[in-house]
Amino acid sequence: MTALTLADLETLAQWDTLTICNGLELLDAKYRTTGFTTRNMVCLDPNLKPIVGYARTATIQAAAPLSGDAEAVREMRAHYYEHFAE
Repeated sequence: MTALTLADLETLAQWDTLTICNGLELLDAKYRTTGFTTRNMVCLDPNLKPIVGYARTATIQAAAPLSGDAEAVREMRAHYYEHFAE
């Protein structure tokens, strides 16, 4: 993955996500029926500035307790929070 420069991020921050998503749909019809949504999106509060950055994601399962001994569970939880703190 190529890292974005500060200039790249500042350029992207000129537009909100909704504008980018709606624009992609105009460039390629596949985006009209794939992924995030199939309808145009609108910003609920246009006074808010767009934010640009990287997202950290994880998959968790809250329906069942973690397996392993108490120390292993603590370590797993610590890694989860460290991942997002980075």
